[in-house]
Amino acid sequence: FATASVEAPTLFHAIADIILNSLDALTPKALANTAWAYACINWSNLHFFNSILTPISGHESTFQDDILNQMYQVFLHYKIEFPDETFPLMQSQQKLQSAYRRSELNPSQYQREVAAILDRLDWDHTFVYIT
Repeated sequence: FATASVEAPTLFHAIADIILNSLDALTPKALANTAWAYACINWSNLHFFNSILTPISGHESTFQDDILNQMYQVFLHYKIEFPDETFPLMQSQQKLQSAYRRSELNPSQYQREVAAILDRLDWDHTFVYIT
């Protein structure tokens, strides 16, 4: 979706069903990556997110900053989509946010290239979005 900008809801639904039927076979890291991928496509299914985030609880200490950063992005998506619900990893929200903020200091090569192009065009922009 992100690369081609093509939505495929039937495919996303089918994959979500397979994931929900395979939760015991997936590692906490795989579930975290899946939650992030579905947040990136603005998936709005409370049952799906709760089902894949709940098994992650208690495993956050095993994640590197890149996964914690992604989980903070999932947290932001969750709070927008389900404002009246409690995020399943709420006890780790501060840790997730800290990882996110640390990652902001290390923009990707792609971000640097886009910023350089915008600079050459004299386009007023903020290099890194800060929460």
